[in-house]
Amino acid sequence: MTAKAISIDRAGAVKAVRLLVGGADTLYFRLGALLSKVRDSRIAKRLPFDQRYVTRSFPMSFRRAMYLNSIHDSFTRAGIGEQRLRGLAWSKAKEIARLPKQQLRANFKGLAEYARQHTRHELIAKINGEFEVPRRRA
Repeated sequence: MTAKAISIDRAGAVKAVRLLVGGADTLYFRLGALLSKVRDSRIAKRLPFDQRYVTRSFPMSFRRAMYLNSIHDSFTRAGIGEQRLRGLAWSKAKEIARLPKQQLRANFKGLAEYARQHTRHELIAKINGEFEVPRRRA
């Protein structure tokens, strides 16, 4: 099943991010979609989407905003929709999102099941041991 695109203008996306940020652990995929929309809109207008902008505009760190963007962008490119991420914490989803698109598609189901039953540290060890991905500290 493929992900659905969210149709919203930049001002609406900014407002929605502010409303959703409190429930980011359960709505992280949608929040990432909205942040991506804001990012793309600002870049198209040659405006910065940087740490200063993010921390002044939204009640979250720049680092978390970038993780949420990455989660949304990676899973969307791989054709993995929000419904398949249910029950998977954003901190584990960001680790799985490090996989290249083809590996993500091919291995998502098994990694998601593993992630639901193991700690984030165990998931990182599994990913680092079985795949060639950029390394992250546990």
